[in-house]
Amino acid sequence: NDLKTPNQEKQFPGLKPGDRWCVCADRWVQAFKVGMAPKLYLESCHEKTLSYVSLDVLMKYAVDDKASTTILERLNGQRSGLEQLFELEDEYIFG
Repeated sequence: NDLKTPNQEKQFPGLKPGDRWCVCADRWVQAFKVGMAPKLYLESCHEKTLSYVSLDVLMKYAVDDKASTTILERLNGQRSGLEQLFELEDEYIFG
């Protein structure tokens, strides 16, 4: 559907440059497959989006790719720390 054109019947003013709009992952992938995928804010994407499209593809379309990279690095560090903690716990419990 055309989101740029105002729809007075539904009191929708139409989107303008700089506006943000939520798009379902399956619709984004559909647009990607035909070469029409919009830019996105990766930080606003739910992790389940990765079941539709790879992180590498999302990063190519991310407006916030630098901020997202920083966040991703922090999360990977936290994940690594948790994995180490669980390993220590397993050693303590199971010997």
